[in-house]
Amino acid sequence: AGFCKDLGARLLRMVCSRTCQCADPLALPWFKVPNQGCPAVCRAEALVAAAALPCTSANTTENFQRFWSMYPVVMSSFVGQDLMSSSEGPKIAKLMEIMSVLGCQGLPVIGPDNKVTGDSWCGG
Repeated sequence: AGFCKDLGARLLRMVCSRTCQCADPLALPWFKVPNQGCPAVCRAEALVAAAALPCTSANTTENFQRFWSMYPVVMSSFVGQDLMSSSEGPKIAKLMEIMSVLGCQGLPVIGPDNKVTGDSWCGG
């Protein structure tokens, strides 16, 4: 399970999806999608399990903080270059600071979409 969060562990997540928490709605979300190795059926299971959870903000959880600490590494892997060393580095650092400090209340400050991927933060 210690290698499940490695960027290149797509095959591991595919064959060990339970161990890698692919169906756990509270697990770190970066890799819980098919293009990162977690099977689509696990995402469906996670959505069903999430429906039974109380509606609360997760900004105080360890996974929320880990999500933002991993953001530059994951996004750099996504685009194929070190974003922190690019002209986008200061913007990414500011985004991480806002979300780490403000939690979910920072979403109106950073905007509705991930500027790197274009995806909606709340789109799931």
